Amino acid sequence: MFSATIRNTAARGFSRFLLNDRGNLTMMMTVIAIPLVAGAGIAIDYGRATRAHQSLQLIADSATLAAASSQHLTGTTTQKATERVNIATDYLNAALPRVTDIVLDGQPTVAVSGYTINVAIKAKVKGSITNVLSLLHTDAQVGDGSGGDQAGTGDYKDIDVSVKSTGGWTSGLNYLCMLVLNPSAAGSLAISGTADLVSKSCSVQVNSSSLTAMTQIGASTMTAQMINVHGNYSGSAYSPTPNIGKPVVADPLATQFANDYTAAYAAATTYGTSSFSAGTTTLNPGIYTSGWRVTNNVTLNLNPGVYFIKGDTLQIKSGGTVNGLGGVTIVMTGSCTVHNCPNLDVQAQGNLNLKAPADGYFAGITLAQHPLTIPATSGSGRNSVIGGGTINLTGIMYFPAQNIYITGAGAISTGSKLFAIVADTVSIQGNGQLKIGQAADYDAAGLPALPASTDTVKAVISLK
Repeated sequence: MFSATIRNTAARGFSRFLLNDRGNLTMMMTVIAIPLVAGAGIAIDYGRATRAHQSLQLIADSATLAAASSQHLTGTTTQKATERVNIATDYLNAALPRVTDIVLDGQPTVAVSGYTINVAIKAKVKGSITNVLSLLHTDAQVGDGSGGDQAGTGDYKDIDVSVKSTGGWTSGLNYLCMLVLNPSAAGSLAISGTADLVSKSCSVQVNSSSLTAMTQIGASTMTAQMINVHGNYSGSAYSPTPNIGKPVVADPLATQFANDYTAAYAAATTYGTSSFSAGTTTLNPGIYTSGWRVTNNVTLNLNPGVYFIKGDTLQIKSGGTVNGLGGVTIVMTGSCTVHNCPNLDVQAQGNLNLKAPADGYFAGITLAQHPLTIPATSGSGRNSVIGGGTINLTGIMYFPAQNIYITGAGAISTGSKLFAIVADTVSIQGNGQLKIGQAADYDAAGLPALPASTDTVKAVISLK
């Protein structure tokens, strides 16, 4: 009797339990919430991984560009490649710590091959909600085809993110190392006698529209990587054959020169020295109002900086020597008078040895003449290198409104790593020698790049 009562009571309780639907919704929502939360976790993690991928790709591209576009590299090809790797690596080391939500998977790789640089970065984005649920066992692609996968084993669901960047640059750019600016003169670039103009590793550009903008007479020769003339030319001893009808190239240094001249001149100290005692004298940068006459085995050593030769000649002859190899610019300036004009006069075993500054005022320019200071184009008052005088310049000779005249065994820069001329007109006669841009190796010279020829592809920095 007692047992039957217990059984009947238990049966009625179980029946009421089965018929009671209170709490069912809670149970159902608990079951449904699991995949909902997991889905939200997937979305959140995918978004984090996508943002990380975008940040890493930007950093990889920027590091590649920094290395590929670098100009001031020195040494051998192998040493320059190492410098590019170091530039990219330094960029990565500075930028990657600022990316949140990632853990690097090993060190980024940077490699140079030929004229390309390759950067690769691998990282992990730690799963958040998915780590707790441990529900995901599928692959998740992030970014491009090299994106990544999501691990399906273990307690942690890390999303692998990888990016790659490849940059390229051109080799042996066709730099412009002689630019003759006069817009209309006949013979604006003229060579005659047995004179030679050699520019094997860079281009010559003549802006004159004249039918004889460039002339070659006698046994004289001109050799360059490329010869471009806006107008036309006469003579035949050119290698290669000149290209005619080419666009005019604007003076690439005009703005830099004007700005630097104003600032440097205002800051300069004024001196009056014009002649020097026998032996060696060391000078400091400044304005020299009486010119320089360096003769009879006098040697001037110039400390780095800018020297303004104002109102009189820069004359070097009879064994006189001027040395300025630590970053020196000489600027001839001042008003011309009836009998005198600041001009360059190197002759009779005179020697001028200069190297331009790599930065600061007149970067890359080593010998210049203000465009309002225009000496004669003939006679003793012109800019001339005559009769055994020698100028060895590393940098740019900038005479935008003046003629440069070379004759009688005069020679300019026969052994410089980098030398270029921007001038109004250039005349080479007798057995004068002008060798420009021998290697166009501004990296080795430690100077800014020369302007690029208009007929050549500019530096190509591409991302793939």
